[in-house]
Order: sequence, then C-alpha cells, then structure tokens
Amino acid sequence: MLLQPIKGTWKDIGVTITIDGWGDPTRKPFINFMATYGKGSMFLKVVNFFGQVKDKFSVANLMKEVIDE
Repeated sequence: MLLQPIKGTWKDIGVTITIDGWGDPTRKPFINFMATYGKGSMFLKVVNFFGQVKDKFSVANLMKEVIDE
C-alpha cells in the first residue's frame, strides 16, 4: 500500500521489470522481480520455483502475472 504512489507514476515515466534467479543453500530455485524506474529500483516479489518446469513459457507466464500486479 505504501508503494502505490510510486507505482502510480510508472504510467507516465515508464518502468522496466527485471528478473534474477538464484538458489538457496539447499539448491531450491528462486526468481526475484525488481522494478527499475527513473528514481531508482524497487523489489517487487520473490517466487519459489521449486518443483516447477523451468522453461521460457513458465517464466513468461510468471512475468505476465507480475506485470498485471
């Protein structure tokens, strides 16, 4: 809720959604989503990808969900 004023500016100034994958010490895969905009960057969410198919289709669908949010 506190981030809504920042998110509200993205329609005018633009935003880029970036992703980064990593694994924890037990080798479970995670994907981080960040928003980069004119005034800096903001963490959006992390998704545990354990047990899911890691292909371009599943990552693209996950990216679409983040964009819709």
